[in-house]
Amino acid sequence: EEVLNVSVPKMTSNTAPSGVASASGTIVGSAYNVFDNNSSTYTQLVVGVNQWISYKSISKYIVKKVSITPYQATSVRVKNFKIQGSNDGSTWTDIYSGVCQANTNEQIFNFSNEKSYLYHRLLVVDHYGSISTESSMVTKLQFYGKQQ
Repeated sequence: EEVLNVSVPKMTSNTAPSGVASASGTIVGSAYNVFDNNSSTYTQLVVGVNQWISYKSISKYIVKKVSITPYQATSVRVKNFKIQGSNDGSTWTDIYSGVCQANTNEQIFNFSNEKSYLYHRLLVVDHYGSISTESSMVTKLQFYGKQQ
């Protein structure tokens, strides 16, 4: 079995130390907060379906594993999600579809993928609360892969 390297460094802003963290829209926190390796910070996405958090790396990665740590409140925890890849930031390819359990534990998902991408994102399809009134919140997110 191959060893996978972490593809997102510990971020201190949306652009430091390298790459670019971004989100479809946030209410609390910035996109980089899910990549700062700090369990007391989080990113709260705007209300609605298909909200996302992405990371653009400085070189292509083949991502085969993701870890998601949900926020404490049950109603805002990610439920159904997709991991997607892109090389231009606008055309996205589904790499994996999964379901987070309704708890606050770090959840690890391994999957088969052989394509490398510059951009990787977590697309939140829905969460455990009301999609029309509540938003998804993520404490930690990490993509694991090998550099292409």
